Amino acid sequence: MTAAAALTVLFAGCTKYAPDGLGKVSFATSRTWVINGAGINQTWSDVVVASGANDKTTFDGGDHNGPYKADWRNNPGYKGSLFTWEAVNRYQDYLCPGDWRVPVQEDFYYLDMALGGTGMGGQDDATISDKYINIWGGNYVGRCVENGTLEGQGFNAFYWSLTPTLVGASIKYRVLIFSLGQVSMGASYQYHGISLRCVK
Repeated sequence: MTAAAALTVLFAGCTKYAPDGLGKVSFATSRTWVINGAGINQTWSDVVVASGANDKTTFDGGDHNGPYKADWRNNPGYKGSLFTWEAVNRYQDYLCPGDWRVPVQEDFYYLDMALGGTGMGGQDDATISDKYINIWGGNYVGRCVENGTLEGQGFNAFYWSLTPTLVGASIKYRVLIFSLGQVSMGASYQYHGISLRCVK
């Protein structure tokens, strides 16, 4: 692989190569969140940041009929970059390096249980949604739709998993969603731009 074909990605002294345009990949901060409770032990990273998204406001996630595209953009005023599911899936080893990994649906279930929820989401409980902010370190980062239009910033939070789900005739991917007083294990189209946190 030549330097012209890829950019260097650095994680704590480890050098990897990522697709041209993704840039330097890191976590927004080096802080980690250790979650213990209900027999569950998890460690979560801060949100993933790609320097190639820092000044990028254009975004093309594809559309409902595909093809689905790997893309990313900035999220002004909020930590982290927004990635399509295709980008997360295709470049997961760069975005969550080493012993970090992209979460699956069960990781969010366990997180919810550790924070006092049912494990299934669907809770209208401000005490639990507050724990996602105060204990897990979440933020109301919103997302973007397939053309890059931002929505929900300051009100809703969306975080990707790798887990697919069938919703009607469409395949979507499971996401953790929380907002003021509510928590759900929802689903989103793969062409939306959503934040990513890694787990181990």
